[in-house]
Amino acid sequence: MVASANATGKPNHPTTFGATFAINDPLTEGPEIASNIIGNAQGLYLSSSQDKNLTLVMYVDLGFTSGKFKGSSSMFSRNPVIDGDRELAVVGGRGMFRFA
Repeated sequence: MVASANATGKPNHPTTFGATFAINDPLTEGPEIASNIIGNAQGLYLSSSQDKNLTLVMYVDLGFTSGKFKGSSSMFSRNPVIDGDRELAVVGGRGMFRFA
């Protein structure tokens, strides 16, 4: 967490409204812990719901550093975390993702 609102929390709430998280996570070929790292995901998550359903607003740049998808794809979208299947908006890209 890199920032949060100066407010009291609600009981049983997954995160504080307005909490902001910076990320720099590895992207791997597969889900295994020993999978080859092929890039990283860098960006921000903002807790944007004021009820019990966790929702984030996300800006994430998926930067692939090797392989046929070398380049990056940028997302800026609302992410209702508790929904099983969901779509996030791709707003641009570079390399193989140009004009995404």
